[in-house]
Amino acid sequence: MEKYGEIPKRFTKEWWDYFWYYYKWRVISIVFVVCVVSYTLVQCATNPRYDATISYAGDKYYYESITDKFCADLADTIDDIDNNGKKQILLQQITLAKDGTSRASTEYESGMRAKLLVEFQAGDTYLFLFSKQELDRLLDRESSEQIFVSLGDWVAQPDTVSDKTVKKDGVDCAVNLAGNKFMQEHYINTDDLYIAVRRVRSGDANNPKELAKYNNAIKIANYILSGSD
Repeated sequence: MEKYGEIPKRFTKEWWDYFWYYYKWRVISIVFVVCVVSYTLVQCATNPRYDATISYAGDKYYYESITDKFCADLADTIDDIDNNGKKQILLQQITLAKDGTSRASTEYESGMRAKLLVEFQAGDTYLFLFSKQELDRLLDRESSEQIFVSLGDWVAQPDTVSDKTVKKDGVDCAVNLAGNKFMQEHYINTDDLYIAVRRVRSGDANNPKELAKYNNAIKIANYILSGSD
């Protein structure tokens, strides 16, 4: 311990005053680091490890009982990436107001839009469900070739969705899920719902785990499409 002036006798009131005066920020820093590290370790140990993430961006919100059943019924279609004996899917909801409707708050809306963009740039999601408004907004910002996989590269039965595709920049990049039986059986509104698969980022092209997540996304998407009318 560094010395600053005359040190009082240890563990006396004067010593504690002295210690706190000269070392309080060091102590606070150490405690903060310990807390952060402990919290991170607990999160890593207890948080579920998802084999696939689906993100919904639109004006609807679904209760946990609906999303849990939806994910559970899709789990058998995917691979267990972590080999932990569990096939787990996360449905992440990014709820955004329709244009022209009242909004909870500008800050909330901005935060959700930022979250959606971050999910594209750095998130785990390969499979997206969109309202038409949110799909159009994204396609107006980016080239479909840069963010979405062409339907011809992942749809198992193209003929079943040929009249429901969304084309941008000459690329069929999304499918309209109107009337999709699987979604309707799980109480998910299909009147304004589209499905698309994100491309693997160039930096992840040789990452086996990312490629496995991508393949899981395609398996889920084709299973959902197999429930189309």
